[in-house]
Amino acid sequence: KGAPVIGGNPAPGGPLAVTDDVDVFFGDPTIRGSEIIVEWSGLVPGFIGLYQINLYVPGDHIRGDRVPITIRIGNVMSPKTGPVVPAIAVD
Repeated sequence: KGAPVIGGNPAPGGPLAVTDDVDVFFGDPTIRGSEIIVEWSGLVPGFIGLYQINLYVPGDHIRGDRVPITIRIGNVMSPKTGPVVPAIAVD
Protein backbone atom coordinates (compact mmCIF):
# COMPACT_ATOMS: atom_id res chain seq x y z
CA LYS A 1 0.00 0.00 0.00
CA GLY A 2 1.45 3.35 -0.98
CA ALA A 3 5.09 4.32 -0.92
CA PRO A 4 7.73 2.46 1.09
CA VAL A 5 9.05 4.21 4.18
CA ILE A 6 12.70 4.12 5.22
CA GLY A 7 13.20 4.38 8.98
CA GLY A 8 14.53 7.73 10.15
CA ASN A 9 13.70 9.52 6.88
CA PRO A 10 10.80 11.89 6.18
CA ALA A 11 7.68 10.33 4.67
CA PRO A 12 7.48 10.65 0.89
CA GLY A 13 5.14 13.13 -0.80
CA GLY A 14 4.11 10.92 -3.67
CA PRO A 15 2.95 8.33 -3.67
CA LEU A 16 1.83 8.76 -0.08
CA ALA A 17 2.76 6.23 2.61
CA VAL A 18 -0.49 4.79 3.98
CA THR A 19 -1.12 2.72 7.11
CA ASP A 20 -2.86 -0.60 7.51
CA ASP A 21 -6.63 -0.36 7.97
CA VAL A 22 -7.62 1.91 10.86
CA ASP A 23 -10.85 1.90 12.88
CA VAL A 24 -11.86 4.92 14.97
CA PHE A 25 -14.68 4.99 17.53
CA PHE A 26 -16.28 7.57 19.80
CA GLY A 27 -15.22 6.29 23.22
CA ASP A 28 -15.99 2.59 23.71
CA PRO A 29 -15.77 0.56 20.47
CA THR A 30 -18.27 -2.00 21.79
CA ILE A 31 -21.11 0.55 21.68
CA ARG A 32 -23.22 0.20 18.55
CA GLY A 33 -23.00 3.26 16.31
CA SER A 34 -19.74 4.53 17.84
CA GLU A 35 -17.66 3.95 14.69
CA ILE A 36 -16.37 6.97 12.76
CA ILE A 37 -15.68 6.75 9.02
CA VAL A 38 -11.94 6.76 8.22
CA GLU A 39 -11.36 8.33 4.81
CA TRP A 40 -7.54 8.06 4.82
CA SER A 41 -4.68 7.21 7.16
CA GLY A 42 -0.96 7.56 6.57
CA LEU A 43 2.28 9.34 7.23
CA VAL A 44 2.43 13.12 6.76
CA PRO A 45 4.78 13.93 3.84
CA GLY A 46 8.04 15.59 4.87
CA PHE A 47 7.82 14.51 8.54
CA ILE A 48 9.34 11.60 10.42
CA GLY A 49 6.85 9.42 12.32
CA LEU A 50 3.89 11.83 12.14
CA TYR A 51 0.64 10.08 11.30
CA GLN A 52 -2.56 11.68 10.01
CA ILE A 53 -6.07 10.19 10.05
CA ASN A 54 -8.78 11.90 7.97
CA LEU A 55 -12.23 11.23 9.43
CA TYR A 56 -15.83 11.83 8.43
CA VAL A 57 -18.30 12.11 11.31
CA PRO A 58 -21.76 11.25 9.96
CA GLY A 59 -25.09 12.19 11.51
CA ASP A 60 -25.75 13.60 14.93
CA HIS A 61 -22.95 12.85 17.39
CA ILE A 62 -21.57 14.27 20.59
CA ARG A 63 -19.79 17.58 20.08
CA GLY A 64 -16.90 19.22 21.88
CA ASP A 65 -13.30 20.42 21.74
CA ARG A 66 -11.85 17.19 23.17
CA VAL A 67 -14.11 14.19 22.53
CA PRO A 68 -12.36 10.94 23.57
CA ILE A 69 -11.93 8.35 20.82
CA THR A 70 -10.50 4.86 20.49
CA ILE A 71 -8.20 4.03 17.58
CA ARG A 72 -7.59 0.44 16.47
CA ILE A 73 -4.96 -0.62 13.95
CA GLY A 74 -4.98 -4.38 13.48
CA ASN A 75 -5.36 -5.82 16.99
CA VAL A 76 -3.74 -2.85 18.74
CA MET A 77 -6.01 -0.39 20.59
CA SER A 78 -5.14 3.13 21.71
CA PRO A 79 -4.82 3.77 25.46
CA LYS A 80 -8.02 4.47 27.40
CA THR A 81 -6.35 6.26 30.32
CA GLY A 82 -3.25 8.36 30.90
CA PRO A 83 -1.71 11.38 29.21
CA VAL A 84 -1.94 10.14 25.61
CA VAL A 85 -5.63 9.23 25.26
CA PRO A 86 -6.60 10.30 21.73
CA ALA A 87 -9.32 12.91 21.31
CA ILE A 88 -10.85 14.95 18.48
CA ALA A 89 -12.69 18.24 18.15
CA VAL A 90 -16.22 17.80 16.75
CA ASP A 91 -18.13 20.92 15.73
